Amino acid sequence: MKINNANTVETLVAFIVGATLAGALVLAFSSANFGKVSLMEVLSRSNGTRMSSSELVSEAKIRNSTAAEVRAAPSAELSEKRTMMKINNMNYVETLVAFIVGAAVTGALVVFFSSANFGEVSLMEVSSRSNGTRMSSSDQLVSEAKITNSTIVVREAPSEEEKFENLRPLLNRAATDDRTVMLTFVNAATAAEDSLLDLFLESFRVGVNTECLLNHLIIVALDQKAFDRCKTIHPHCYFLEVAGENFTSEKFFGSKGFLELVWIKIKFQQHIIELGYNCLSTDVDILWFRNPFRHITVYADLTVSSDVFFGDPDNLWNFPNTGLLYMKSTKKNAEALEYWYEARERFPSINEQNVFNKIKREFVYKFQLKIQYISTDFAADSATAGRI
Repeated sequence: MKINNANTVETLVAFIVGATLAGALVLAFSSANFGKVSLMEVLSRSNGTRMSSSELVSEAKIRNSTAAEVRAAPSAELSEKRTMMKINNMNYVETLVAFIVGAAVTGALVVFFSSANFGEVSLMEVSSRSNGTRMSSSDQLVSEAKITNSTIVVREAPSEEEKFENLRPLLNRAATDDRTVMLTFVNAATAAEDSLLDLFLESFRVGVNTECLLNHLIIVALDQKAFDRCKTIHPHCYFLEVAGENFTSEKFFGSKGFLELVWIKIKFQQHIIELGYNCLSTDVDILWFRNPFRHITVYADLTVSSDVFFGDPDNLWNFPNTGLLYMKSTKKNAEALEYWYEARERFPSINEQNVFNKIKREFVYKFQLKIQYISTDFAADSATAGRI
């Protein structure tokens, strides 16, 4: 289409220039009586006047007269004729300009209408041009019109709710009676055979009253390999494709890829909450030997595990570990998650857990969230030997 446009512009410019030059020459030759101009007439034009043959003879006589006669003032009749000649010259210029402008406009319209097939442009050709393309034949236009039923289809970018609409059936299958689901996130590195995902799932099978929780666990795969592996070992798998990101390989703590990964988790949990489901998110490197819901109370809006626990689950001085995070499906929780996600701009280059620790009081004061911390006696890393 760009090449066709360039050719059309070149043709238009060539046509206008050609028409303009042709018009100028026609007018010049017709007005000059080409082939009949005498030497004296040429001389008279160089002086800015135009004379008839008889006037030229008189002018020649004047030029052959004595110096005194040459210096004599021209007759009144001759002066009047010269004045009329100047007026005629002005009329000649106006006529020439009018012709050139008219020729140029006419040329532009002719080229435009002929190149656009004016009066014969189909609806689908207009649609194809608006998309930056041009179809080569009427058959192609007819085929495209059949596909779209002769209408212009405007495909807008899907909204966030539409983007995750296909998640609803999976949530319905995996949710508990009170609409609660568990989530974990994997990529090709953590979902490979005999890797973290296998250990994670095995811990539910050997734990105390935990195997039933697998019916409510959704494994979110961040690449195709992880999704394919998940489908071979678990009934509830979801492929979360992130445009412009490659999460196939291992993401080391603190790396750019790691930061993108942890923030994607927060955004995804927000969508789960907004779809009307309570959400317990767990890292894939946690082993579950006890049921975590025994330590989640009804009154708390948000429950999180701890890195440092000072004995009181309501104490905001506790240090959070967002590897285990439970949130109820409420409007204020959805708003708090959005606020948390946007706070990454205020604290660049740090992960979501450290940002949570910095803004946890803002959660309480801005959204009136009730935050509860799980004791390290029940959920912790290997250093503190938690028992969940």
